[in-house]
This record gives sequence, structure tokens and C-alpha cells, in this order.
Amino acid sequence: MAQGFGASRMMRKKSISQISTSGLLPDGYSAIERKFAEQQKESGGEKSDTEYFFEIPLQTARSIVGFKHDEAAPEDGSFKVFKGTTYKRTKPWWKPW
Repeated sequence: MAQGFGASRMMRKKSISQISTSGLLPDGYSAIERKFAEQQKESGGEKSDTEYFFEIPLQTARSIVGFKHDEAAPEDGSFKVFKGTTYKRTKPWWKPW
């Protein structure tokens, strides 16, 4: 889970179709969990080759930060890519003074 959440709020997987939670969860978590629980059940539950519950923490993080690590950046301009600047040394690296 995102680093801003304390250890008491972590989500832990127990099986393919079960996830345990504790602490204060973000708004919308219950709806996200229901959605993927339903998809897991429709695909065969424990016997399914697909693990929909894997998406619950990822979609929960997405609901907080606005993007998911494996999705394309939104085209509405809300996602900015920062370009680094080049640092030019004025003295040798071994001479800090």
C-alpha cells in the first residue's frame, strides 16, 4: 500500500479470494472490494485462473492518487512529467572544499 498509510492499515492477502484489512480505510474501499469480489466469483472463485483480488490494493491506491502504475497517463493534463536539470561540476568530485 502507499507509504502514507501506517502498518495498522495494511491490506494482507490470505487466499485468492480473500483479503484482510484493518484500521481506517480510504473512502470507496468497500465498493472496490465488492466489485472485484463479484468478478472473482463470476470467473470461478477459488478455482479461477484469474486473481481479481490482486487489483483491490492497486485500485484503492488509484482512487487516492489519481493514476495506476500500469496505466497510461491521463490526457487531461493532470499528470505532469518533471524533467531533471543537468548538474555541471565546477571542481573535481574528490575535492569537496
